[in-house]
Amino acid sequence: MGTRADFYIGRGVQAEWIGSIAWDGHPDTVMGKRKDRGEPNKFGRSDTEAKFRKRFLRYVADLEDAAVPPAPWPWPWADSRMTDYVYAFDDGGVWVTDHDNAWTPIEVELGDRAAPGDDDGSVITITEEQIQGWVAESQAEMAKPTTRFPRMKP
Repeated sequence: MGTRADFYIGRGVQAEWIGSIAWDGHPDTVMGKRKDRGEPNKFGRSDTEAKFRKRFLRYVADLEDAAVPPAPWPWPWADSRMTDYVYAFDDGGVWVTDHDNAWTPIEVELGDRAAPGDDDGSVITITEEQIQGWVAESQAEMAKPTTRFPRMKP
């Protein structure tokens, strides 16, 4: 059984689904290093929607288990609440949630396991103030009844 993952632009019911993978959807694989390539995956470090889209498509280009529109929604369930991991580009960064839990910035999820800097060789610095802001946002999200996703099946 694979670790499934869905990918979106945005979060919430208006998010745009850009694809899914059926195997190796864990953050260490998706946003860290791809086992079959042994190289860092840069799309977890995307700071624009365009970079996230481009890097996602590059990531899944040779995967047999990927579904990308116009391919149909690949799962028997109606939205991403049953998917193991869900990744979204929103508010200038990459977010992750698992099984309908609160959204967490990918940098917080991976900690020191994250892939190094951006394509230009720069290193992304995370301040304590940013982490505290993310924690506060995550706590507010957890207080809501559920993480919302667009409905992909009738």
